[in-house]
Amino acid sequence: MLALTAPRVNAMNAYQYRKCELDEAVFQRSNALLIKTLRDGKQLTRPELAAVVARHGMATDNLRMTHLMLRAELDGRGKQFTDALLEERVSAAPAFKRDEALIELTRRYLQSRGPATAADFSWWSGLTLTDAKRGFAAVPAQFQQVTIANQTYLFPELAATKAVTSAHWLPTYDDYLIGYQDRSAAVDPVSAAQNAGGEAFSSTILLNGRVVGVWKRTLQKNEVVIVSNLSQTVSRCAALPTNSIHLRNKIPSCSTTDLVRSASGPYFLPPKN
Repeated sequence: MLALTAPRVNAMNAYQYRKCELDEAVFQRSNALLIKTLRDGKQLTRPELAAVVARHGMATDNLRMTHLMLRAELDGRGKQFTDALLEERVSAAPAFKRDEALIELTRRYLQSRGPATAADFSWWSGLTLTDAKRGFAAVPAQFQQVTIANQTYLFPELAATKAVTSAHWLPTYDDYLIGYQDRSAAVDPVSAAQNAGGEAFSSTILLNGRVVGVWKRTLQKNEVVIVSNLSQTVSRCAALPTNSIHLRNKIPSCSTTDLVRSASGPYFLPPKN
């Protein structure tokens, strides 16, 4: 998959590389340092890795560390260094020819994210639209197809489900939105107007599968405060709190279900045993 997508992603990032004064010599040096640091099963956070890079005389400000890590992942080919070396965590996978990799990535994307268009796949993967269309053309027999407003969508066979009221709180960059170029079907029109298209890059609130607002988390000394900003068209309900939620004590044990089902605010969730 890296062999298929890395060249395109690097090409799209070329301007940012130049802006951050990152060239091949810098990338080779940082890659070698990251490999040495993470070898033998070591696992470090991104800030810890940034500190190591800085100690060796390389600047990590102004998004430089972000691009150093991104390039390391793209150059990895079995040595992906985010928190640990991929080659020490995952068994070696068989190599794919380019067309085989394109078909397999297309199939996996549609299996997990269909219905979707070739433009959605291009956006998500970083591949050109030409490659995305080639991938779609190679797999139609494996998926169902429908055309809406001159857009062709492929998707796996979907089992019939009973409609139920549901609410979900999604993290920033969740693939429910970021996995598609066109997100209009998943966003309440009023919410879209309020957020000016930024919902895909925010922590969002879903009601019955559509974005109806955004939420923000603030970490305090002894609690986490979550504040929601809902669309004006959404009425208050027990499943969807409209003001702040306070999580106190044993914060890691509080689940999304706890948040969604909280009654009228303010919201205090007791610790779990």
